Amino acid sequence: MRADPVTEREVLALLDRYGEALRNNDPEALIGIFTGDDDTMLIGAISGEFAVGAEAVAALFRRVFAEPQHMRMAWDRVEVFCSGEVAWFAADGAIVAWDTRIPYRLTGVLERRDGQWRFAQFHASCPPQ
Repeated sequence: MRADPVTEREVLALLDRYGEALRNNDPEALIGIFTGDDDTMLIGAISGEFAVGAEAVAALFRRVFAEPQHMRMAWDRVEVFCSGEVAWFAADGAIVAWDTRIPYRLTGVLERRDGQWRFAQFHASCPPQ
């Protein structure tokens, strides 16, 4: 079912935190938006970016952001759905890196923990232009 307006704003705020962490090259902030559970899953847009479990997700982010990144998110469309303490979304837009716009899609399954939405499952892709 489509998320109510409050939930939709909260999920959009989570996507803003994701984008801010990317802009700031902050792997610890990225790690903080995941559930931290053993079944947390991240599938990135680049080959080899596949991690299951809190430690593996943290290691992947620390490895990727060991070198400075210069990117920001630009969402064109976000659809948010929710049932109880679980929400899911699909976002379509782009990563803007060094003034180059790269198509980017992100889907996620979120769980509400202590009043905050956190990623349980994250799946990104870069569709062909």
